[in-house]
Amino acid sequence: MPPHWTLNLNNGLQVNVPAELDNPVTLTLLEYEDWPEPEHAFLRQLIQPGMRLLDADTGLGLDALAMAQGLNGAGQLIALNPDPLFARSVADNGLQAVIQTPTPSQAPAEPVQPAPERAAGEGAYDLIRLGAETPLDPRWLQAAEADPESDPLLMLPNTHPSLPALQAADLDLDLYRLIPALNALVAVAEEADDEKPAILFACRTSRAAWLREQGRLIPTD
Repeated sequence: MPPHWTLNLNNGLQVNVPAELDNPVTLTLLEYEDWPEPEHAFLRQLIQPGMRLLDADTGLGLDALAMAQGLNGAGQLIALNPDPLFARSVADNGLQAVIQTPTPSQAPAEPVQPAPERAAGEGAYDLIRLGAETPLDPRWLQAAEADPESDPLLMLPNTHPSLPALQAADLDLDLYRLIPALNALVAVAEEADDEKPAILFACRTSRAAWLREQGRLIPTD
């Protein structure tokens, strides 16, 4: 394991980071004792026990650990493409029961690790977090057969190559942006392509209705 520091964050989590002051994640956590991105705070308040989550770009696991903490022991988070230090953070926080890190196959390495397919009867993902280079598997967007209204909420960078496909007729997802002061989402106007924030959210109408019920989506009509 590479040299590392174990940092205690304000939210009660312990995170293992490279022992390098020139590492931007390490430096930010040392300065703020938390991850200051507003989307991180939004995820922490959105997650509820019993959810099934997919972090396809785990890395050091700042978002994954915070989401798993919100499950409060009930639910599941699948963590793909983790940094080697992530496993230690999972153990330090006692989150082994809710975090699953699939073992990569022995086949030639792929750019990113694929998520396991859902077993029969297994619930759909409630939230999927994508990284800039994470391919989007359309199967991840499929609602569970037992609950056709259980569409996921996607979180992704505005540079993600799948962004145009998300708004295509076959997927039909609407785009949203976070309003940090309200900690809620609002629809992104189609004509505002040049003003899209760095992080976007996408979902279908059923998940949008759930977000409104939770007070996490601002109606625009």
